[in-house]
Amino acid sequence: MRKHVPIIAMAFLFILPGPASAVYLDSVTGTADCNGWTADVEITFRSGARLVRLEYAVALKDAAGAEVERFDYSSEVEIPSETTVVYPFSDVWTTELADGTYTMTCDVVLFDIFPDGQNRFEDGFTVEFTCGGGTGGDE
Repeated sequence: MRKHVPIIAMAFLFILPGPASAVYLDSVTGTADCNGWTADVEITFRSGARLVRLEYAVALKDAAGAEVERFDYSSEVEIPSETTVVYPFSDVWTTELADGTYTMTCDVVLFDIFPDGQNRFEDGFTVEFTCGGGTGGDE
């Protein structure tokens, strides 16, 4: 029996789950065009959620890869009574976009802070679009 005790102890370490996160970043989706951008951040909360921080960075780049505009956001998220919540974000470009191709990236980081540590979740998306010139993009 003594030979089996270490094996049983190891089995418990691998079978029993560690402390689960109290929050999950489920998905990040959105759109962009010549007028502005939208992003929807879907988060699932569990009963242990205490302090959650949401950060995002939206960057608009021209065809050469130069950054034209940037939006940064960082704030604590109020713990809701619902299990899953979609947080919508959007804004308009403050720069008038010349004819050409643009790329918008949205990178989201979610921090779940609970007594024994911090979990970090990341997700994002990229949208390419064309402005002007009768190429089918928003003019």
